[in-house]
Amino acid sequence: MLTRNVPSRGFTLVELLVVIAIISILAGFLIPTIMKARGRADEVRCQSNLRELQKLGMMYADGAGTRFYPLAKGSNPPAHDSLNVLVRFHEGLKPELFICPTWREEAAEVVDGKFTLEETSCAYTWPKRKVSTSDRPDTALSCDKHIQSESEGQESGHPNGRNVVYLDSSVKFVLAADIPEGEDLPRNLTR
Repeated sequence: MLTRNVPSRGFTLVELLVVIAIISILAGFLIPTIMKARGRADEVRCQSNLRELQKLGMMYADGAGTRFYPLAKGSNPPAHDSLNVLVRFHEGLKPELFICPTWREEAAEVVDGKFTLEETSCAYTWPKRKVSTSDRPDTALSCDKHIQSESEGQESGHPNGRNVVYLDSSVKFVLAADIPEGEDLPRNLTR
């Protein structure tokens, strides 16, 4: 019986380059779409966090019998101090609730099931004065601390604007272009 050695045919260099070119073209179309979807997912998760903070604040106002959202002592307290009042009132909260997916800092460290928010472990603002559950529904309660900006060296935040939650629990994404000149945060909010 005669056996013939048939040489196996591999890919030629031209065929390999054509396949690489096709993959590169497909990746060129898909990567921006995937990144856009990821950015939208971060925006939605951030909005969910802000709605949850609004609900927890309302529960605090009702449960503490004050009719006011939590506010730390002192004049113009930082947001993380006021939000720590909320953390102490509601057991079982997770530090991830206070971190926007676009935040480049770490979440608060949990020790023995408890945590304390610091400026770097809280991505959201809070009112600097007393806000009541009976205030106007369009009163801003919280928002992202920062808008991402290459020119200002700001890496944290959404690239084109910020999420803002209002007392009526609605959340709106405010484009950076729609923020009036000289206004960094919505009125009455502090970092």
